[in-house]
Amino acid sequence: MKDYIPTPEELTAYELAYNITDDRLSLKVDSGLVKDILLTQASTGGGGIATIVAGTNVTVDATDPVNPIVSSAGAKGDKGDTGAKGDTGAKGAKGDKGDTGAAGGGANITSGYNAHGGWTKFSDGTLICFITTYTLSFIDTYGVGAVWTYPLPFSINPTISITPLSVIGGSRAGDSYFYTPSTHLNHTEANITCWSNGKWLAGDTVDVTLMAIGRWK
Repeated sequence: MKDYIPTPEELTAYELAYNITDDRLSLKVDSGLVKDILLTQASTGGGGIATIVAGTNVTVDATDPVNPIVSSAGAKGDKGDTGAKGDTGAKGAKGDKGDTGAAGGGANITSGYNAHGGWTKFSDGTLICFITTYTLSFIDTYGVGAVWTYPLPFSINPTISITPLSVIGGSRAGDSYFYTPSTHLNHTEANITCWSNGKWLAGDTVDVTLMAIGRWK
């Protein structure tokens, strides 16, 4: 018999018996890991192991009856260390493109130019009209002016701002000039005038930048 040899600490009981009637020799072992191994063998004639009865955690290989192999399973060992982290997997395929979001509330802005200047129109109803260079011509010795037609019409009278760019002709040192729309102001045009203290001369002109801010709805 091979492989299984209980230690003194494991061996808790054993029993060796001879059955005279059957001419059999029996060995019974009880240990901490293996329970109730019972082997019987003829006491004479050199026969092999007749029977093997194995208990818990016992494996018996009786291929060679003269030398049976009895082995036991030991207690469960401690859990081994965690293995190294594996390589990162391949990058997945690119997902489908999402739907285009709705336009924001202030996204609808339009602008353009025509013969009367430029304009910008906002979705909230604001309208801005402008012309970068507009020439005011001689009216009389007290004023030069012109009527500006807006690039787009307003729904109400707009606010006009005037920036002088140049004064051409005449000798007006010390004079005061007032750039202001006249009372002729409506939704489509404004009468722009520049006043002097009676010293404008025929052929005098003034270049200005004009801007009108109001509402289109």
